[in-house]
Amino acid sequence: MWSTTPCPPLLRGNNNPLPPLLRGNNNPLPPLLRGNNNPLPPLLRGNNNPLTPFVKGEFQSLFPPSKGGEGGCCNKLFTFGFSIFLWLFPALAFSESLQKTIQILQETYQKINDIEAHFTQAVTFEGFDSSSESTGKVFFKKNKTDSRKMRWDYAKPALQQIFIDGETLMQYTPQNQQVIRSVLGKQTGLPIDLFFEMEKIEQIFSIGQPDKNILLLKPKERGSKIIEMRITLAPLPKVGGLFIQKVDLLEENGNRSLFIFKKFKINKGISDSIVSLKIPEGVEVIDLQ
Repeated sequence: MWSTTPCPPLLRGNNNPLPPLLRGNNNPLPPLLRGNNNPLPPLLRGNNNPLTPFVKGEFQSLFPPSKGGEGGCCNKLFTFGFSIFLWLFPALAFSESLQKTIQILQETYQKINDIEAHFTQAVTFEGFDSSSESTGKVFFKKNKTDSRKMRWDYAKPALQQIFIDGETLMQYTPQNQQVIRSVLGKQTGLPIDLFFEMEKIEQIFSIGQPDKNILLLKPKERGSKIIEMRITLAPLPKVGGLFIQKVDLLEENGNRSLFIFKKFKINKGISDSIVSLKIPEGVEVIDLQ
């Protein structure tokens, strides 16, 4: 079969523009569908700690040194206890900030039924300095049966269309007159989960917050080919809350894919026909299911 039919660009390896969000562990497709480290808080920085003079100076006057020497027992106990408080306080504040960000993000995506956006995808392959760039449009749609529907239209460097309907993935290459149909699978920890499973984000990923508008996600599922995803958040004025503007994806093989989304249209009522592929007459269908 493969000897007589040209292998579509989506399956050709390094030239494969299929987004990493779609790949999956057993899926020969790419990762978007695959099946400022936080500095030590100033409160803990030792000699540079702005509270150090406060602890070492004025507060010590409340506990004068004992006759036996410099710094009495009460003084040491107070300093130790206050240091423990300073150590815990930033961690508690940081945890509260992260939980608040997650809550706002989840509340935002609960209000969203469909998204249309333009995207740029830059893939940097391990061992190479240059990157391969693609552009196009993407459509996401939730429906009443909770089936996930998605469509990626690649305009450059080559015309490609990728459709997802539930667990079925179809990629159409007009140039080759081919449709490849495969199973996406029920693997978790994929970028696709950011839209369709946002309410379960804490169950699917270990989450950190290296910056106020950045979340670092690491899949909890063992065997994932994705090491981490760094997502950049931005305000979404028309809906309110936060949305995902960038996804920086690092794979196990060292390849990195950066997706940037812009020109958003939210809840415009995308029809099922937009996110469903009607196979043109005369097009060969290769079934990998």
